[in-house]
Amino acid sequence: MRREVSLVKHADKTIGATIQNLRKQHGLSQKQLAVRLGVKHAQVISALESGERALKATELARLAGILRVQPSAILAAQARQTAPKVLWRGEDNLTARSDEEALFVARCKRYAFLEEVGGGRKRAAVPAFALDLETTRFEDVECWAETVCGGLRLGATPALSLRDALETEWGIKVFFTPLLGGSAATVRAEFGDAIMISANEPPWRRHYSLAHELFHLLT
Repeated sequence: MRREVSLVKHADKTIGATIQNLRKQHGLSQKQLAVRLGVKHAQVISALESGERALKATELARLAGILRVQPSAILAAQARQTAPKVLWRGEDNLTARSDEEALFVARCKRYAFLEEVGGGRKRAAVPAFALDLETTRFEDVECWAETVCGGLRLGATPALSLRDALETEWGIKVFFTPLLGGSAATVRAEFGDAIMISANEPPWRRHYSLAHELFHLLT
């Protein structure tokens, strides 16, 4: 059986520090990152971050995708200066998008500051589900949905109480804003998780967009 080759000959503390910094920017625990990376134990992430374990070549691309940076940013330790990556759905007006994105991030930072000053209550961690486009089945996703609905106590009509539950139970910031740059946007950074939904759309579409963006945060 062929052994997998490490990306570097020896563990690198600089790479480990970069991984740790990015993980915290995205609000992930070591356990959550381990689940998304597809490793069995959080200790693997701890060993990577401390420089006790070298990063394997097969792990780099997946890790970069999870943390939303280029693989070179992890290797070159450039990620500390990386601005929060906002993911959009739809491409209605790319010219307006940059301004709306900046406003979104600014709101998130102000909200997080107010939470810190106000000593907001401790909330449950956002769960993570290991989505694999090749192996994940519809039944798996259906099970995840039932877990989320039960954990948030959404009841028989989840759409009507989803926003309040996300904000109250998990601390996810949800903003409804007239948008030209797309239907919705999602960001995960040091200020926490946040979703922005276009207020220009009808209520039923906003419910759909909120659930859609939540799925991206969970996976």
